[in-house]
Amino acid sequence: MENEAVSVIASGPGVPWAIFISAGAVLIAAAAGAYWQRRISRQVLTFNNIVNLLWDEDYIKARQKFIALRDGENGQLTALAQAAKRDSDEAGVIAAILNDYEIVSIGVLKGVMDEKMMKRFYRSTVISDYDKIKPFIDEVRRVDNNQKLFSEFETLAERWRRKP
Repeated sequence: MENEAVSVIASGPGVPWAIFISAGAVLIAAAAGAYWQRRISRQVLTFNNIVNLLWDEDYIKARQKFIALRDGENGQLTALAQAAKRDSDEAGVIAAILNDYEIVSIGVLKGVMDEKMMKRFYRSTVISDYDKIKPFIDEVRRVDNNQKLFSEFETLAERWRRKP
């Protein structure tokens, strides 16, 4: 008799819906957990990138040299973009900083890094550096006949300029 009562309850009309509702709730919870975990991971990666650059002595020195070159005469920048000058220390500094911008831009544009956080911290610097170093970028593209060089950096700078 007890077994019959259990059998009737287990096969009642509401049981299949309860299973579907439970499964749906589990799927929603898993998706929400994955979303938040990805978001937190992206923010941690972005934060670590910013902090590491702020304290990296080599980056700080390169950044100081980059600023001096960036703020110098535009003719100097285009001269450094020539194939004959590419092996110079000055061109190497510019390339290193631009490559850093390029990889960070790829990370932001692909959603690997948190754009909101990067934008809050770097927006004015990215746009200013892009505007001032553009003669170098344009000349490197012309000399190498490759318009894709530093294109991710350009895309990010223009995007942040349009959407403050």
